[in-house]
Amino acid sequence: MSYQQEQNNIDFLIQQLHTSQDNSVKKRAAEGLGVLGVDNSDAINVLIDLICTTEDEPTRWVGIQSLGKIGTDNNDVIQTLIEQLSTVRIPTRRIIAQSLIKIAVGNKQAIINLANLAHNTSDEKTREAIAYILGYIGKKNQEAINTLIYLIHNSSYDYTRRIAVKSLGRIEDCSQETIDALIEAVRNTEDYYSCFTAVSILEKIAVGNIKATDNLTKILLFENHHHHNRKIIAITIAKIDSNAIIKLA
Repeated sequence: MSYQQEQNNIDFLIQQLHTSQDNSVKKRAAEGLGVLGVDNSDAINVLIDLICTTEDEPTRWVGIQSLGKIGTDNNDVIQTLIEQLSTVRIPTRRIIAQSLIKIAVGNKQAIINLANLAHNTSDEKTREAIAYILGYIGKKNQEAINTLIYLIHNSSYDYTRRIAVKSLGRIEDCSQETIDALIEAVRNTEDYYSCFTAVSILEKIAVGNIKATDNLTKILLFENHHHHNRKIIAITIAKIDSNAIIKLA
């Protein structure tokens, strides 16, 4: 296909989005732009307009997915998707998250905007999405790490904290602040899976860390946790400090 033929096809699809009232036609047009519209500002702009204005949720989904294919590192696309995170329904939020982890990897402005949203929203579903996205786009980024630690300390839902813990593990930060946050997550949860997620990461990043061993030992000896959680905490202590068995005897 020649450049002119491709441009004609793009123009035709854009025209369909502007003029058609049929959502099935709009979905096909949006899907087509997700294939043909790479680096085409007109295609990107019309898809942004579509996801912001349509009242049909499946049409919005296709628009978001197409932007996830053609909007890599495009700040207008990324910012639009982040702004929508806190206003759309949960299924749409998940599709936005999947698009952002494709097009915003390492994007510093995206991470800053997500961090700001995390601090300014009390909606736990939005916070869950932010925590999930940061785990994929925020590797070695201190703002992402700080935001995930903030979510561990300040989220009211156990599941949000679990997602934040998983994302910290994905980022692979070994700082004492991260280790302390993971131990805090262990201390504050009664949920087995949340506890297991946190201690599994500690087993990788806290080997030989005396402070981690001491704090986990205090949790084990002096705090009231379910016996399943106590068991995995004890196993983790033994894995990160080979001398810890003597302390626990």
